Amino acid sequence: MNKKVVLSVLSTAVVASMATSAFAAPKAGIYMGGNVKKYYSTDVVLNMTKEARKSYLENVRLAGPNAVVQVDNQGRGAFLQEILDEGRAKAYEEKLVKEDFIDLYDVVTLDGTIKGTEDAKSKVDPAPTGDLKVDSVSAVDALTLQVKFNKEVRLDSAQDPANYKLNGAAIPGGTATKYELQADKKTVLITLPFANKLANNSTYLMSVSGVIGVDQKPLAAAFNQAISFNDTTAPTLGAVTYEDINTAKVSFSEPMIQLAGASIRIYDETGADVTATGLEPVVDASGFAIANGGKTITLDLTNAVANKAYTVKVYGAVDASGIGAGTKTFTVTKTSSDITKPLATTIAATGLDTFKITFNEKVVKDAANGGRYGTVSIDNQTAFDLVQGGSVAALTLNETGTELTVKLSAPLTGGLHTVAVNNFVDASLNKQTTAFSKLVNFAADVTAPKVTGTTVQTVGGADSIIVSFDEEIKKASPVPANAITGGKVVSENVEYAVPAFGASTNLYDPDGDGKSNMLSIALPAGSKSGAYTVTLAAGVVEDLAGVDNASGSLTFTYNPTTSSSKPKVVDTDDNPNNGASGVTAQAVGAPNEITVAFSKEVTDATALNVANYTVDGEQVFEKAVFVGDKKTVKLTLKPEAIKATASYSFQVKNVADAAGNVMDTVTFIQPFTETVTPTIKSAAVAGVDSLSITFSESMDAASLTDNNDFELLIGGVKAAGTLSVTGSGTTYTVTRDTYFTPDDLNKDIQIKVLPTTNATDASAIKNALKGDVVVPVSK
Repeated sequence: MNKKVVLSVLSTAVVASMATSAFAAPKAGIYMGGNVKKYYSTDVVLNMTKEARKSYLENVRLAGPNAVVQVDNQGRGAFLQEILDEGRAKAYEEKLVKEDFIDLYDVVTLDGTIKGTEDAKSKVDPAPTGDLKVDSVSAVDALTLQVKFNKEVRLDSAQDPANYKLNGAAIPGGTATKYELQADKKTVLITLPFANKLANNSTYLMSVSGVIGVDQKPLAAAFNQAISFNDTTAPTLGAVTYEDINTAKVSFSEPMIQLAGASIRIYDETGADVTATGLEPVVDASGFAIANGGKTITLDLTNAVANKAYTVKVYGAVDASGIGAGTKTFTVTKTSSDITKPLATTIAATGLDTFKITFNEKVVKDAANGGRYGTVSIDNQTAFDLVQGGSVAALTLNETGTELTVKLSAPLTGGLHTVAVNNFVDASLNKQTTAFSKLVNFAADVTAPKVTGTTVQTVGGADSIIVSFDEEIKKASPVPANAITGGKVVSENVEYAVPAFGASTNLYDPDGDGKSNMLSIALPAGSKSGAYTVTLAAGVVEDLAGVDNASGSLTFTYNPTTSSSKPKVVDTDDNPNNGASGVTAQAVGAPNEITVAFSKEVTDATALNVANYTVDGEQVFEKAVFVGDKKTVKLTLKPEAIKATASYSFQVKNVADAAGNVMDTVTFIQPFTETVTPTIKSAAVAGVDSLSITFSESMDAASLTDNNDFELLIGGVKAAGTLSVTGSGTTYTVTRDTYFTPDDLNKDIQIKVLPTTNATDASAIKNALKGDVVVPVSK
C-alpha cells in the first residue's frame, strides 16, 4: 500500500469533511480498528506534529485499509479501502452502521499522546427499522379472523376491540368476542361467538387502526382491506390425545355446529356397539358432545378394558358453514402399563406465601376429586385441596407437568414450617396416598432489585434513560424527589456536572402486558451529548415483595435526537392528488430543476440520494443538493427526462432525519413541463432571398424575431449581410438583405445557430435551442 496515496486520500477526505456539521453521528476524523484502536480527529490529522504523523501513517499500515474508517462532519463515512476503490462520493453513498466501528478507540492528540477514549459505535444513527404495518388479514374459519403485523405489537393495544372494525362497525359479539395476541407477538386471533359467525361465500371490509408496536410507535396508517370467507372444505379430525388414562380427546379442524352425544358411538373388535356409562362421549347438560362453535370431542374411558382398541365413529358432524364432515372413524386405547405411583421429590419456598412442589413425573388434575392437584397440609394442620380458591390464591403447573407452584392466600410467618403434600395423581391415574413431608424455611424476600443495564430511547416523544432490573418492579412509595441525584457527563473531552433530575418516572412496559422490569426517566431538555455517569437514588422502585432498590451508579452514552416525528414533504392542504406546496416547479432559467421542501432537517445520505425520488416510477434525477438549509433539496433532471408536459406521479421515499425517523412514502400528482431540447428539423431555400426553417416543436417567436440567433454559411464561409426572421409555431422564414446568386446555389448552403443564441421553445420553462449547431439547407 503506497503511503503517499493513502495520506493523499485521507487528507483530501478530511479537508472535504469540514464543510458542514452533523447531527447524530460519530465525530469527524479517522478511526483505526484492528489492533490499533485509535481515533484521530480532523484537527489532529491536519495539524499533528511531524513525529505524530509518522506514527499515524504506521498505524494506517498496521490497521489496514479494511479497518480504517473516515467520517466527515456530515456524518458520512466509509472504509479507506472503499474510498480507494470507488472514490469518496461513491463510497459515502452507503450509510455507516454500528458494525463499522469497534467498541472504544484511544483518542490521539496533536503530539501523538493518548488522552481518553471515543465511543463512535454508540453515536451511529440508528438504522430505520421500518414502520409498523399490517401484513395481512384473513378469515381462518367461520369464527376466527387473523391479523398479522410485520413487527411485534403491545399486548394491550393488540387486544383492544376498539382497534378493529368489520364493515365499518365494531366487530360483532361484544364482550363475548375474544382478541388474543399469539406467542409471536405479531399475530392476533379474533374469535367470534357462534351467533355472530361469518356467512359463507361473503366479503367483509376489515379495518385495523390504533395498534402500537413494542417500540411504542403506532401503526403507520390505518389499514382497510376486503377479505373473503369461502369455505368449501369438509372438516377433518386430528390425532387422538390422552389427558390421562381415562380421558381421550380428538378435535376437528374448524368450529362445528353442536353435535349430540348420541351421534358418537364406540365399537369393540367384533363391531358391537359398546357405548355405555364409563365408555362414552362426555356431554354437557343438554346432551351435546360438541357445543356450537366447539371443536373437541372428549371420551370417558373409565370402564374401557385396558390395552384394548376401540373403534369410535362420529356421525353427522357439520362445520359452522354447514359443510358435513361425513362419518369419521378413529380408535382409542386405554393404556395401563404404568402402575407406579408418582412421587414428590422436593418442596422449596420462594417467598412467605409461595412454594414449589417438584414431582418425578407429570401430574394431572384429579377429576374424581373436584379437579384438585392433591392435598397439602402445613404444620400438621388440616389438609386442604390444591385447587384455586380458599387457602390457595393461585396454582401454576409448568409445561411438563412436573412442577407445581402454589401461592397461598395468606403469607406464613418467617421461619421453618412443615409442608406435606399428598393425594396427587399421574396421567395413568395412579394416586399417591403416602404424604411427602418436608421441613421448609419460609423467608421474606430481602434481595433488592438489581440494575442489569441502562439504555437511551425515545419514550412518548422524550429522550429517556431506560433502566432495566433483574426482576419485575413497581414504583416505590413514597419516592425520592429525583430519581437521579446527579453525576457527570464527558462531552467533547470536557467534563460537565449533571444536576439532579427525574422528578417524574414511569414504569416502561413496551409489550403492554402489564408487567415491567424497566423504569423510564426522561432526560432534561438540552442535555449534552456524551458519556454519562449518574447516580440512581435508592427507593425509586421496589420488587413485588416490597424491597426497594439500592442507590447505584448508571452509565450510558447519549447522542441527542432532534425529534421522534417523521419528516415529510411540506404540503399545506395535505392532499397529494393536487401536488405538494413544498415542491417548487421548473422555471424559466432553471428548466431542469425542482426543489422539495421537508418539514424538518433531513440527512445527506437519504435526502441527497436521487434514487429516493421518482417520476412515474422512473429515476429521472441526476443530482441532488441542499439549498439554504437541510430542509430543502434541489433536484436536477437528467437531460430531456420529461418528454411531455403533463401531471405525473412524483414519489418521495426513504428520507430520514438525523434520529433515524424515516418518512412515510408519499406519491403526489405533480405537474412537470417537458424538457426536450428544441432542434431545427429541416431548412430549405424558399425564395431568391429567403430560407424556410422547420423546428421540432413550437418556438417562442419573440426569441427568434430579435434577429440575433443565426448566420448563413455559403461554401462554408459566412455570407455578408443581415438576416431577419419571421414566423410562428414550428415554421419560420429567414430573409437575407441580398439575393442568392447562381454561384451561391452551386455551393453548400448551411444555417448556423450561433453559440450566443437566446432562442427557446414555447413551453412555460423556455427550453433553450442548442447553440453552435450547423444545419444543411436543401435547395
